[in-house]
Amino acid sequence: IYCHCIEYLSIFVQIIYTMTILKKNGDSLNKFFSKRIPVQTFEELQIKSGFQTRTLQRRMKEQGILASYNQNGKFYTATVYCRFNRDGIWEYNQILFSKVGNLYETIVYLIEQSTGGYTTKDLNEILRVKTDDAVRNLFLQQRIRRDKIEGRYVYFSIDVDQFNKQFNEWSKSLNEALPSLPDLETIILVLLAIIDLNSVEPNKIQIAVLERGAELSLEEITRIIGHYQLKKKRRK
Repeated sequence: IYCHCIEYLSIFVQIIYTMTILKKNGDSLNKFFSKRIPVQTFEELQIKSGFQTRTLQRRMKEQGILASYNQNGKFYTATVYCRFNRDGIWEYNQILFSKVGNLYETIVYLIEQSTGGYTTKDLNEILRVKTDDAVRNLFLQQRIRRDKIEGRYVYFSIDVDQFNKQFNEWSKSLNEALPSLPDLETIILVLLAIIDLNSVEPNKIQIAVLERGAELSLEEITRIIGHYQLKKKRRK
């Protein structure tokens, strides 16, 4: 009986000790990260903490441990060691983290916070990963808005008020970026020359317009052709 009591007492002590260690570790997952090793895999954290998979996942969520949004979300870090840029992105040895979570949440956040919306090219440059599929899915899920402007898709906030502000800002910046066209009378002369010549070759148009008393540079003529999206028809 004495031997059995000692055995049960030993097991009880081990259980209490294990629970104490687990609780201590659970309250301080950050201690498994450092400036020298700010990134860990899930397996590494599991070995160091001694937690079962579900327990560790719950603890990580509770303590805001971030998963990388590239490399299949394989790596984790503690925010205390992150040095986020103005877009909320931190890179460590080509492993990318976002302060708001995964790639989808980050794209929505960036679009919501933008002053004039973003194209996928913009997002690719900011996040340094391909975002085309994620952006398409977010649009289909109606989490972001999409509009086609000047032949390319621009993504905006789903919020109506924010969208109106963003769209106005985008239109303003677009108008500022576009070179101004000649006056309407000159544009009409160019269009008439194109009709008469049945050609959109700037050299020929320049001569025809000059004969009508207007002097235009090839750049101005090309700008008009591009603005009205005039193209040479291919012969079959």
